[in-house]
Amino acid sequence: MCPRFAAGLSVICSLALSHLAVGAEPFNLTIPGQGWFIAFESPSLSNFVGQTNGKSSQFRAIGETGFNVTIYVEEPKGKSESHESCFNYYWPLAKRNPTIDQPSVKVMKTDRFVKVSYVSKVAEGNKETATSNVNYYFRFKGRWVDVHVSRYPPRKDDDEVLAAFEKSISYRTSKSESKSP
Repeated sequence: MCPRFAAGLSVICSLALSHLAVGAEPFNLTIPGQGWFIAFESPSLSNFVGQTNGKSSQFRAIGETGFNVTIYVEEPKGKSESHESCFNYYWPLAKRNPTIDQPSVKVMKTDRFVKVSYVSKVAEGNKETATSNVNYYFRFKGRWVDVHVSRYPPRKDDDEVLAAFEKSISYRTSKSESKSP
């Protein structure tokens, strides 16, 4: 369970599977009690876990191909007027992870989100495996959102899969309103 939440919380995040796309599945993740959802396309996902604590939620899913998605939606921990506010709070905490190869960290600020891409090095016996990771930090409807994607074990098409995920990610208050991060 995510350390951002206490044990014993009820699972209430809902996931609706839409039409099947080639190599990816569209997902709509409803944010409980907030009146909006996050949409994205990714390789097939399973092992869904979701929980809420007041106005904060966490969702996690893992696919058979090792594609992982974790989404945190929380009340701001400070001034919340921009995507950068969310990034400035959470990335200093996240970057302390000892598996992150610090020279690989790249930060890109856009109108949609602040993107942090990096490589994690995972020890497997006598060898080390490099895994691509991306965090998307943004603000929407008075909440801070941290979307983390990775794939383990790594595959040759990781860059392509991560790029397709990034292109597809959006958040909306209704299916007719088309807002992207």
